[in-house]
Amino acid sequence: REAAGANSDAILRHALEVAGDGFAIYDSQDRIAICSSRFAALYGLTAEQAIGKSFDELLARGYERGVFSRDERETGSTAGPVSSARRNIPERMIEIRTSAGEWFLVHERVTPSGDLVVVRTNITARRRMEDELRRAKEDAERALADLRGAQANLILAEKMASLGRLVAGVAHELNNPISFVLGNVHALQRYTERLSRYLGALHAGLGAEDSARLRVELRID
Repeated sequence: REAAGANSDAILRHALEVAGDGFAIYDSQDRIAICSSRFAALYGLTAEQAIGKSFDELLARGYERGVFSRDERETGSTAGPVSSARRNIPERMIEIRTSAGEWFLVHERVTPSGDLVVVRTNITARRRMEDELRRAKEDAERALADLRGAQANLILAEKMASLGRLVAGVAHELNNPISFVLGNVHALQRYTERLSRYLGALHAGLGAEDSARLRVELRID
């Protein structure tokens, strides 16, 4: 029987050690009844030393050792609520972060007998991957915003270039007739002056012979 009991204890201890990254059972008084060595190691204890420790004692030890941030203790966001509040929730899963930057997923369940089973899993790699994915998403969103801004600027520049070409074309089309008109204004002015002189002579009673001579002189067709 003693051999069978020792064998059963060995099997139980092995099961505890391979259950996540920390396993513990708190009794109805919220004291450790059994735990794995990895669960106790977070508080700088062996499994044997952790037996009988209360949740509040372990939590205080975690803060004293710098496992948890004291700043976060004030908000209650690192190690969860005090023992009395934990018992009001039949089952919960929370994430806690150590001062060293490690993340743990803590699964707690209250048994019908009033014990509290705790399984702790290290999720640091997953959280880091999530952070990297979030940063990559933010970088991609910024790059997309920059691309859209550059695209908008490019479209505006193309519109302005098209408008410039249109204005240049209109100016060219207007310049040809305007240049023609301006180029002939002086000739038209001189012809008007000669015509006025000729008509003035006719009104003054200029004879036919002198009129023909003046017409040739003034080059009036």
